[in-house]
Amino acid sequence: SAYFERRMSENIDSDEELIFSSLATLSLEDLKNEPQRISDSQNSIRNTLRDLSLDNYHIFINNHECAEKLSFESSETKQRIGQISADLSQLQSQLEAFSKVASEHLAAHRKNMRILLHHHKLSELSEIPKLLETCVRSFPLADRIFEHALSLARFVITLEKSFEGDSSLLNGVSEGVKSSLETLEQNLLVELQENQPLSAYLVTITRLRRIGELNAKDTTNPLKVKLMLDLKLQVSFLEAKDARLDREIESLDKSNCPSFVTETIELNRTHLFEITNHFQAIFGKSGELALFHWMNARVAKFLAIVEKSLPFIPDPISLRNILDQTVSFGSSMGRLGANFLSLVEPIFSAVVWSSTANEIEICTALFEKWLKEGTVPVRKSSELTIEQLKDNFAEESKGLPNSPPLILLEFPVLAHYLNNVSIAFNQFRECAFFSLKFRLENLILLSINRICNALAESKRTELEESRELVYYVLANKMLPYISHSFSNVYFQFGSQAYKALKEHLFAKIKTQNIKIFGTAS
Repeated sequence: SAYFERRMSENIDSDEELIFSSLATLSLEDLKNEPQRISDSQNSIRNTLRDLSLDNYHIFINNHECAEKLSFESSETKQRIGQISADLSQLQSQLEAFSKVASEHLAAHRKNMRILLHHHKLSELSEIPKLLETCVRSFPLADRIFEHALSLARFVITLEKSFEGDSSLLNGVSEGVKSSLETLEQNLLVELQENQPLSAYLVTITRLRRIGELNAKDTTNPLKVKLMLDLKLQVSFLEAKDARLDREIESLDKSNCPSFVTETIELNRTHLFEITNHFQAIFGKSGELALFHWMNARVAKFLAIVEKSLPFIPDPISLRNILDQTVSFGSSMGRLGANFLSLVEPIFSAVVWSSTANEIEICTALFEKWLKEGTVPVRKSSELTIEQLKDNFAEESKGLPNSPPLILLEFPVLAHYLNNVSIAFNQFRECAFFSLKFRLENLILLSINRICNALAESKRTELEESRELVYYVLANKMLPYISHSFSNVYFQFGSQAYKALKEHLFAKIKTQNIKIFGTAS
């Protein structure tokens, strides 16, 4: 349209030039008649154009129809061009996907071709885990078989480290090899639990060390790898021995407690010295710290077994025998730097004290019960007097008695109490620890205090009639014998105990306004 407008503008300009040039040639008369001529010419042209339009009306209609059709076809063409553009984009994405799949198939094909080309070597590589598993199953391994298994594992691990990329075949082979190496390592650790000569332990530790070096991940620092591997081997050796010793102790017969403790002591003595000698021969001074901690844990475990078993040993002689064996064992452990004698006394003294305190409590409670219920008579003969007792004690008042006073047979309640206390002393003296000395003295003082209170509070008729006689025998015969029993338990302690008991007794008697005739000072 712009072209036609430009052409029409050019034509108009050229016509104007022609008109002006023709007007210049006209005369004045012609110029006057020129407007009329132009008007007539214009009317003629208009009439001619009207006639031409009427004659060619169908051409205008066809032209309009053609314009409408061209407009419709133009929009349809644009729509189809847009659809073709969308289809071309989809086709492009499909072509890219196809190209990617084709590339993958091509890579897989190349991989398959390489696998076919190296099929024999790959088959041998895939057989390595089975070969290694066969070697492991033939445990215990001969040196030749172990070297073969180790060389196979080393080849696979080296190949895995040097291979760049991901290979399902190599990963599978590597996993199988590592699993077999782990099984082999576990078998060697179990072998450490068995009773073998030192040479066999050296072979086993050497094999474990080589497996550990093969599995080491950080190879940039060899010294660090060696130290960590040594520590791991030391701990593994001690754990294996610990498991074996625990298993043997667990297999002992626990129905007879003294025999069980004795056998436990003997097992610990034998194994600890043997384990220490083997450990020092294998690892030398580098394993002293691990051995020290393990020895402490082993001693603590042994003492826990002894402490748990002691309450089930009622016989004081058996308890003394176990104490002697434990002390001997603890002393001998000093050669290994693990003397634990200082830990023995608290364990045994707690058991001994518990038993003795319980026996004295029973004696005192029975005395109080007898006085309250009257089941045991206070006095056998009603004819005995203070004068007769003084005459009877005149010769016996020198020194401490060596045997129970026979006069107590006249006072059954005192005789029974003294007999029970003597039994408790006889059991206590088997394991008389010096740390229990003052505790035992206080325990007897408390017991005497309770029987004095029981005598003072009792309203029995026979006691009211013979209260002075009972206190007289208590002060002059029973207390000296109890102090003599102390002297048999703790040397040069009897006189001090006797003095403390007498002072305590007199203080109790004084509160009751009872006069004791002829009492020894």
